[in-house]
Amino acid sequence: MPDPQTQGSTTSSRSPSLQEGLSQFLKAESKGDESGNYRRNANRVITRWIDWLKQREITNFEQLDETVLAHYAEYLRRRVAAKESETTDGGIARSTAWTYYNTISAFLGWASKWGYIQENYARAGLAQESMPDRSTTQQTEQQFWTPEQREQILNYVNKRAHDAIDEKGLDAEIEARDRALVAVLAFTGVRGSEIFRSEHDNRTGRQGLRWRDVDLNEQTISVLGKNQQRQSA
Repeated sequence: MPDPQTQGSTTSSRSPSLQEGLSQFLKAESKGDESGNYRRNANRVITRWIDWLKQREITNFEQLDETVLAHYAEYLRRRVAAKESETTDGGIARSTAWTYYNTISAFLGWASKWGYIQENYARAGLAQESMPDRSTTQQTEQQFWTPEQREQILNYVNKRAHDAIDEKGLDAEIEARDRALVAVLAFTGVRGSEIFRSEHDNRTGRQGLRWRDVDLNEQTISVLGKNQQRQSA
């Protein structure tokens, strides 16, 4: 557990500013890893939220309440409406709005744990009721290919690889690699983040799929899963 002297507690004489709290939150969430994607994305989203609050002369945790979060939810709702309007350019998707809101909620949940605020105001009824409805697209439809989609993309990468090999022989490395990666995604159910390298994440298991991770005899690959543990697919 982080040191209360540096993280804050219910007995601290002064709560940190929102900007100071963000630095503490990111340090706690990184768990020693400063390069994770979650940390980078959370920093971007919460920094923008803090800037939005500054425009309303809110800079400290003590100034937050359920009403402030409801106004932010309404702001996200307006951005979604702008996205869906036929006459207005810009805006954000419903799923993006909820990603932003849930990131802020995680930050406030952390602040509540350390006693900087009385409760996670993002979980209050008024704030959540002010958010736009969630997308009607089912999660399964977002994350998985249909059989038709899978066949179509496999046919494409197969033809692309065959044509490249006919033309370039052993130099068709990229096309052959792409065909192999698509096949892994299509038939194993792994996530892209489990086999693609991330330039923002230096943890072991996030350098992309390597031959050392492949067991041809067992027909499995070893990946770093959502639970941050190595597992076979």
